[in-house]
Amino acid sequence: APHLVWLAIWGGIAGVFPDFLQLVYYLAPTSPLKYLQRFHIAIHTKKCLDARPLLGIGSQLAILIVFAFQLT
Repeated sequence: APHLVWLAIWGGIAGVFPDFLQLVYYLAPTSPLKYLQRFHIAIHTKKCLDARPLLGIGSQLAILIVFAFQLT
């Protein structure tokens, strides 16, 4: 279904947009972006998965598989 493809594309754009704003903040830290940066940091998890990269990758793959089967 074409509308589901567009939904996935817009979902991907919305998911990456906060990280794009973080890049803009680092390049030009202006006042409105400071609040967004503080919020961006606050919603990130405090757990570091550097020692366990497969946990993060595995959980993302599991979510992707569940949603892929929901669309079929």
